[in-house]
Amino acid sequence: MPEKIKVLMIGPDRQMQGGVSTVVNNYYAAGIEQYVDVTYLPTISDGSKFAKLWWAVKSSASFSVAYKHYNLLHIHMAANASFIRKALLVKKAYKAGIPILIQEHGGDFNSFYDRLDENEQKTVKDIFSMADRVIALSEEWKEFFGNGICDPRKIVVMHNGVIVPEKGIEEYKSHNVLFLGRLCKEKGIYDLLDVIPCILKSVPDAHFYLCGDGEMDLVKERVKGLGIEKSVMLPGWVREKEKDEIIEKCETLVLPSYYEGMPMVVLEAMSYGYVVIATDVGGTRQIIDGENGVLIQAGDKDDLERQLIRVLSMATTRASYGKKARETIEDRFDLRKSLEGL
Repeated sequence: MPEKIKVLMIGPDRQMQGGVSTVVNNYYAAGIEQYVDVTYLPTISDGSKFAKLWWAVKSSASFSVAYKHYNLLHIHMAANASFIRKALLVKKAYKAGIPILIQEHGGDFNSFYDRLDENEQKTVKDIFSMADRVIALSEEWKEFFGNGICDPRKIVVMHNGVIVPEKGIEEYKSHNVLFLGRLCKEKGIYDLLDVIPCILKSVPDAHFYLCGDGEMDLVKERVKGLGIEKSVMLPGWVREKEKDEIIEKCETLVLPSYYEGMPMVVLEAMSYGYVVIATDVGGTRQIIDGENGVLIQAGDKDDLERQLIRVLSMATTRASYGKKARETIEDRFDLRKSLEGL
C-alpha cells in the first residue's frame, strides 16, 4: 500500500453545534482515517466571545508550529468570521507551497460577499485563488463561486452525505414534526410558529419539536403569544441519546430557511424515511425532487401551512415521500460511497 498522505484538516470544534461539525464527525465515522493520515485542528468552540477569541489565538499558534509538516491543508470554511479566521491560515500555507483544499459550507456566503466593499471582495478572490481545489456543496454554489470569485476549473461539486441508518421508519402514524437548527429568523422559525395555530385546527394532536439554540427567549415569547405552549416543545440543542429519542417520535421535518448550503439535517431526516418540507434555497433542490419531499418558497407561509396540513393529514402521503426519501439517500448521498471521491 502507498504511504498515506498527511492531511491537516481545519474546522470548528467537533463538539460544536451545527452542520459543519456534523460533516466532519461523519467523515470520521465513515472511516476517513483509512484513506489519509489526518489530524484535525479546531479553530473555534462554543463559549463567550472572549473564549472564542482565545480559542482562535491558540489554534493559530498551533497551526503556525504544525502546518509545514503536512502534505495537504483541508479547510472547512463558511462566511463572516469563519472566512476571516481561515484566510490567515490559507495565506501561510500558500506561502509555504502546501496544497490547499477549501470546502465551502456557508449557506449565506453570497449575502456576506455582497455586503463587502470592493477591496474586501478582492481579498475574498485572492484567498480562493490560493486554493488548488474548492469543494462546492451544490451546482448552484459552483455557479456562484465560479462567476468571478474563483477559477471554475478549480471547483468540484461534492454533495454532503450521511451514514444511512440500518432501519428507517416502518409505520407512519405520528403527527409529530421536527425542526432542527438555529432558532432565528434566517432559519424561518417565526414563519413556522405563525402557521402552527392554523395547523392545529386541522391536526389537533400535532406536536412540534423545535430543537436548537439561538433566540430562545424570543421564540418562547412568540409561542406564548400564539397560545401554542401545549403543542410546541423547546428542548434546546439536542445531542446523541436525546436527539435519537426525538427522531424516533417524529416522521416529518420542516426547514423553512431563507438560506442553506447543503443542509445536513435534511439528509439525515431523509435517511430515516422522514417526509421533508423545506424551502428551495441553496443546494436543497439537489436533494428534494418533489417525489421524495416537498419544496416551497422561502417566506411563503400560506404554502408552508398548506403542505404541513396535507402531509400530516395522510399517513399514506408520508409513507410515499418517506420511502422515496430513504431511497434517494441510499442511492446518491451515502457518505461511505462519496468518501473515496473526497
